[in-house]
Amino acid sequence: MRVHQTGRDESATTCLFAVVTKDGRLLLAQLGDGLVMLKTAKGTMTLEPSSERFGNATTGLGIASDVREWRLHLDPNFTGAASILLATDGVADDLLPEKRADFLNFLVTQYGPRPATARARAIAKQLRDWPTPRHRDDKTVAVLWTDATTEAPP
Repeated sequence: MRVHQTGRDESATTCLFAVVTKDGRLLLAQLGDGLVMLKTAKGTMTLEPSSERFGNATTGLGIASDVREWRLHLDPNFTGAASILLATDGVADDLLPEKRADFLNFLVTQYGPRPATARARAIAKQLRDWPTPRHRDDKTVAVLWTDATTEAPP
């Protein structure tokens, strides 16, 4: 309803999501900039815009005109330990590609054991105090994780 009141032209945005169905399928999707990362025992995969894009020139909800503008990953048999990072460009652009998995591991090990409200407050503080000087882009991060002892996927 808020998007409708504001109008489509003022509501264009990046869209990042991860969905696990009851029958064990995982869908990761991205439209716009930012980063989607899946880390499992088999390795790490990412969805992200091409490195050849110009500055903030990217598409998003409200701008995209074709489903082919989405980047998608489907795992039809998602099981086992895994972690997923969804990060807007305000976070993703500051991560060195070779350190992304370390950043995801840090978030899970440092903040995962905390109660949900304490975890949310601590991460929000870190995002407000982001160390890149004069960095004004939005900083949103979501992490989903599971381990081998958890019955349901993230």
